[in-house]
Amino acid sequence: MSDQENKDKPQETEEEQYARIKAIEKLEARNFPKINYKWYELGTNICIELYEKNLQEGDVTVRLHESDASQLYLTLRGEEHHFDLYGTVKDLSVTLKKTKAEIRMISTGTPAHFPVLLKCEGRINAAKEKKYKELDKIGEADKSNNLNDFFQNIFNSGDDERKKAMMKSMQESGGTVLSTNWSEVGKGKVEPKPGH
Repeated sequence: MSDQENKDKPQETEEEQYARIKAIEKLEARNFPKINYKWYELGTNICIELYEKNLQEGDVTVRLHESDASQLYLTLRGEEHHFDLYGTVKDLSVTLKKTKAEIRMISTGTPAHFPVLLKCEGRINAAKEKKYKELDKIGEADKSNNLNDFFQNIFNSGDDERKKAMMKSMQESGGTVLSTNWSEVGKGKVEPKPGH
């Protein structure tokens, strides 16, 4: 899509963006395994911790799809769960603990780092990231406008002594001190305050 087509395209309202993100989350929710797990990585080593009590040998098995090393199939007590991993892996192993099973693997893709475990998380995060970037831009514009408006309001609503105090304190301190108290500022030079 060209820049001109992007400009001509109507902007989404906040409600439409929210609805789009929720629709993506709902659509992707079916791609999340329906088991209790967390994951972490250390370098190229990835570990999925499957939380399930009283696991016995053979209760948990894992395998990769024959032709796609990013498709992990975990079988828990006879029920198979699919993990569409962010990248490719190898060397699967399962270790049983008292309250969990640890499924370890090594990332083989480029880059080796997994920002998320599942591809569907990446799609959800991309939609949210776009929305948050737009909100950040709006917030930055509001922040600078609001702060500027705040100080202008103080200046404009003040008497001549307040205005003189504000001007003198800012000029003499190099912008590090702002005072509205002329009786304090009028006594002498306003010294800069580093770090302010």
